[in-house]
Amino acid sequence: MLLLDKNAEPNKTIFYLSAIVYGLILRGMTKIENIYLELQNEIEDNLNYEFFVLALDFLFLLDKIRVNSKGDIESVH
Repeated sequence: MLLLDKNAEPNKTIFYLSAIVYGLILRGMTKIENIYLELQNEIEDNLNYEFFVLALDFLFLLDKIRVNSKGDIESVH
């Protein structure tokens, strides 16, 4: 879910997950698998992989991340 509604938990939104993912990338995490596992630890919940991919997509669309030639995620700026 991208936007908040009265039935959504704020920590389950793409906005929230994207913010955490971006923070992990800024701290130097580059491997997608490691980012996914650390995100699960951060939110202390089992996260659906599709929501993780949507968070990455969102950051990509905002031009905050890119995939380098090794297949790792990196910050654009």
